[in-house]
Amino acid sequence: MYEANIFRFRSLTLLVALVASAFGVTCHGEDTTPETDGEIWNRGVDLYRAGNHTNALAVLKPLILSKTHGVRASELVGAIEFAEGLKRGGEGTEKPLASLESAASDFQLALRSNPTDPRMNRNLTRAMDRLPELREQAHVEKVMKALGQQD
Repeated sequence: MYEANIFRFRSLTLLVALVASAFGVTCHGEDTTPETDGEIWNRGVDLYRAGNHTNALAVLKPLILSKTHGVRASELVGAIEFAEGLKRGGEGTEKPLASLESAASDFQLALRSNPTDPRMNRNLTRAMDRLPELREQAHVEKVMKALGQQD
């Protein structure tokens, strides 16, 4: 009985250590070095490719300020937010508008590094072209809500 409890305890300890290491948590006071920008970028891209856009955004947004990966991070964050804004079309206009405004801001930030890049210009234009219509729809929804859906 005593050996069975020790075995369960060791198994549980091993399981906790494996789960913790999978999430980047260290056990037993191990000395860890912070991730480099390249490692953060790779982790964010892996999350993006796996379809986990929420966590990819959480990983990549702080990388926008990086000197080495900032432009690429801005482009990818903008692309994710642009896609999310298009997907949220049936949820009213507030969330899609916020996503597309954020995407346009990220694309603009990326464009500052190379103002003549046609791809970056096209990305910014795609996001900006949708904003006036969404802003008008959001305004109409707000007014209709304030008036209680009266004509």
